[in-house]
Amino acid sequence: MSNPRLERARRLGLTHATAEAYYHRGLLAYRNRDLENAILDLSEAIYYDRRYAEYYATRGLFYVESGKFAEAEADLLYALKLNKRLWLAHFALGVLRYKQNEYEAAHQHFLQASRHPDAKPEVWFYLAVTHYLLDNLMEALQAIEVALNGFHTADSRRAEANRWKAEIEKTIAQRAPQPSEGAPRRRRRTTETQTD
Repeated sequence: MSNPRLERARRLGLTHATAEAYYHRGLLAYRNRDLENAILDLSEAIYYDRRYAEYYATRGLFYVESGKFAEAEADLLYALKLNKRLWLAHFALGVLRYKQNEYEAAHQHFLQASRHPDAKPEVWFYLAVTHYLLDNLMEALQAIEVALNGFHTADSRRAEANRWKAEIEKTIAQRAPQPSEGAPRRRRRTTETQTD
């Protein structure tokens, strides 16, 4: 059952301000780790403005963090239907696939998200992790460096990124070719002078 006044307001574009207010309230709830109210506020934002892809992508990310994977996937795929380049939707889908142990699919979404100029350091962090899991060690090292350069020095995620960097570097060092120990040594040339 549709609300005629709401439909008229939508046609006139008067509901976007209300949607934005709910969206920002949802972000605040998320920062306060209140995922339930964050999701409810994003649902209200979508009710007032159904065409804004970022609302679906944001709610999808909140669903991922809540463990509601079916709802997350529906929102994120719809966000990409509205805007196929939306980095946040690709990032959240990457996190979803990562949590489902689908590392190749996750990697593709993180790659897509990393191509956007607004991509946050966490995109590069996850890209590094999936590169590592897929055995792309040099690419993993490059991506973790980008993440570290993006995280603020006071950001707690920086410590986790440093741990991954150490692990990546250790694996690279272990895989580096070692000089073979059993190979014969080269003989030194000696020049002897003969005297008569």
